[in-house]
Amino acid sequence: MKLKREEAIRLVNNALTQAYDEASFRQLVQNLCPQAEMLNEPVKTLIPDSFQGSVTAYKRLAKYEDPESYTLDVLAVKLSSQRTLENARTLQRNFVARYLNGSRGGQLKDAALVAFYADDGEDWRFSLVRMDYELDAEKQKVEKTLTPARRFSFLVGKGEKTHTARQQLLPILETPTAITLKEIEAAFNIEKVTKEFFEEYKKLYLRLKEALDKHLEKDATTKGEFTGKGIKTEDFAKRLLGQLVFLYFLQKKGWLGVAKGAAWGTGSKNYLKELFDTENVKPNRNFFNDVLEHLFYDALATERQTQDHFFPALNCKIPFLNGGLFEPFKGYAWDATDILLDNAIFKAIFDVFDLYNFTVREDEPLDKEVAVDPEMLGNVFERLMSEEERGKSGAFYTPKPVVHYMSQQSLINYLDMAINTVERPINDTQPKQTALFELPKAKQASLTMRVYEERIPRSDLAVLVQAGESAIEHERRIAEKGSETDAYQHKMPFSIRQHKQALDDLLKQVRVLDPAIGSGAFPVGMMIEIVRTRRLLAAMMKRDVNAYDLKWDCIEHSLYGVDKNASAVDIAKLRLWLSLVVDEESFDDIKPLPNLDYKIREGDSLIGFTVNTSQSHQALTKKLLPLKHQFFAETRPARKKALRAEIDSLLAEKYEASRRIEGAAITFDPHLEFSEVFSPSDTWPNSGFDVVIANPPYVRQEAIKDLKAGLSVRYKNVAKGTADLLVYFYELAHKLLREEGCLTFISSNKFMRAGYGDK
Repeated sequence: MKLKREEAIRLVNNALTQAYDEASFRQLVQNLCPQAEMLNEPVKTLIPDSFQGSVTAYKRLAKYEDPESYTLDVLAVKLSSQRTLENARTLQRNFVARYLNGSRGGQLKDAALVAFYADDGEDWRFSLVRMDYELDAEKQKVEKTLTPARRFSFLVGKGEKTHTARQQLLPILETPTAITLKEIEAAFNIEKVTKEFFEEYKKLYLRLKEALDKHLEKDATTKGEFTGKGIKTEDFAKRLLGQLVFLYFLQKKGWLGVAKGAAWGTGSKNYLKELFDTENVKPNRNFFNDVLEHLFYDALATERQTQDHFFPALNCKIPFLNGGLFEPFKGYAWDATDILLDNAIFKAIFDVFDLYNFTVREDEPLDKEVAVDPEMLGNVFERLMSEEERGKSGAFYTPKPVVHYMSQQSLINYLDMAINTVERPINDTQPKQTALFELPKAKQASLTMRVYEERIPRSDLAVLVQAGESAIEHERRIAEKGSETDAYQHKMPFSIRQHKQALDDLLKQVRVLDPAIGSGAFPVGMMIEIVRTRRLLAAMMKRDVNAYDLKWDCIEHSLYGVDKNASAVDIAKLRLWLSLVVDEESFDDIKPLPNLDYKIREGDSLIGFTVNTSQSHQALTKKLLPLKHQFFAETRPARKKALRAEIDSLLAEKYEASRRIEGAAITFDPHLEFSEVFSPSDTWPNSGFDVVIANPPYVRQEAIKDLKAGLSVRYKNVAKGTADLLVYFYELAHKLLREEGCLTFISSNKFMRAGYGDK
């Protein structure tokens, strides 16, 4: 039966704005699938051993076959705790996948609508878990594919926003005909949310930029400060919106507005809007100039003397975050300028943001939250660029599945080459050295070459990298018990188990560069794969590790990036910081974020010293390395400022010398900026990057006329146009790689035609 809009809205709100309630959920399901058979089956508490401790019970509420003969069950799955709900996403998906994949008498089901909930929390997940099956022509039976289960979820419950769920579900509730599984899938489609959020975000950005432009016209002091510091209003507006989005993620964790003496996590999840409503009613109160700047630069960016982080000006606890996101943009004198922006702009920002759910977790290809996540920020950033700007810079959004695939393949390639290649002498015996012209005999150096000797089959390495979290619990239980059991069998091949320590060492040492980082998709993707794989290896070695420490280690030692666009650098840093925030589970103290200034750099990676200067940088590296290491984790503003000045001074000396060496001023060079990567040490024995992974800049040939003229002499046999730039990009990447490194690009048709597609 078709519902009127008011009835449909009331039904969604009643079911999804409170803690899980079976009666309300049943009513919602009955209206979503009126032809479904509602069931009263008993609660099942017999849980497969591999899920015990996380899943405590489940119940089938309904079953449905759509007009296209797809089958769907409706389940309620009770989890052991709210933490399990938040963190064990793969486990939840795998539990339902096992249910759908023949656990009920061998009968295969296509999908399930599932309520995942826990008794100790008011939030729950309303999910669609979808299986993909294919027919094996030879066996004449259905076999599951390699990635059989996909999950799409709304985070709902008391205090959560229902705007997205309501907008997506209303078309189904208002449709009188029998609903199909495809239509249900469409209701859980994240792309609709992305498009809607971007359109609203763009309006806010344009309004904010316009307000800044008008303010500069009226205020000579601020205009002079912006001009002197090279601050563009569009960059300031993008950064300000990024800061506010970051705070929406923080308030989601209950880290803002925490009462004095109360634990982290107890703050209001609507703190920013409540703060605005409180301050906006005060006479002559400008929200940005009088409130936000103090929140940013006095509270979030400044370490306070009190251990509980209490901030008297706002009468609450505010965490000290460090990292640089909340430092004044390009060092502008915020306390000496009055940037007076209309309060109505911030009301509009909060009104829009308050419509959406924010999730700190980066989506996995198989598990998507229908909410605003860090990946979406990258998408929004790139869409904010004008067509002309995108055309000149070659900036294009890379879909998450492509990032996921490329990251895994790059890691597999790296491990394959690193563990399966060894130094071998060319001659089996030491060659004799004879005297020449009666000179003293000298010992001839042994000649060696690197050869491929398989210790671990590449297919086994693929299992390690692609198994993900699904194998962690199995390998951990086996390591604890000392042997396999009926419930827990090895998911990892013997060769992986035999060389687990060596593999972990290689993952700890890997160096990854994205020379055109954009919004940071590839470094984040590589980090996710590295951390997931190291967690699996740690489980096999009975080591207690946590994702936060592994991510910190990976960000500090393994990840590097460059981009010409300052806003891109900001977003890339923001995503890496958010990746740490999501795994910060301490409610006693919140760790300050690392400083990423010398990890993610603003610059043009295609322009540098024409000669290989890595040897001449070694003396400089000895000075830079300890300074960079200190700077990465430094929290004291004065010390951080001093370290930054010392590092910048050392780098500037080299760039000043470029006028003499190159005949022109060089402002960025990867060998110099990341000189520690090219200077082997006892800790890091390899010289160069192990992985260069990127989406190269795709630009129209008209935009690179000057570059083409210089390249045409070097690449006479290469097709002209974009291919010239890509070949140059390719050559640069190989200069940055060590001998056994892995190079991964997304290839365009022009690049393939240029003859470099197989590289």
